[in-house]
Amino acid sequence: MFKNTKAFSGFSVNDLQKAKDFYGQILGLDVSDASMGLLQLNIAGGTVILVYPKPNHTPATFTILNFPVEDIEAVMNSPGVACVLKNTTSQTLRQTKRAFIGVTKAPK
Repeated sequence: MFKNTKAFSGFSVNDLQKAKDFYGQILGLDVSDASMGLLQLNIAGGTVILVYPKPNHTPATFTILNFPVEDIEAVMNSPGVACVLKNTTSQTLRQTKRAFIGVTKAPK
């Protein structure tokens, strides 16, 4: 039924402007305004993630996005990023009170 349908994912936030600032300015993602007042994260490779406001939003307690990166330490030491889990193979970023973002060592 959905074999040839391109799926997308989404998640809620309590403040779209703060989410736009975090994902666009802190993480450097391509963020655009979507229809109906929503945000769209345009991830490398053509992946689209919808970000929508939810008045009674509760932050996720699990990782919602994962990014392979060349230099984990550089990412973890970036301004606006907090490390909440650290081990030798992967680390998790957290946007305080908003979302868990995972980073892993990019394959060579």
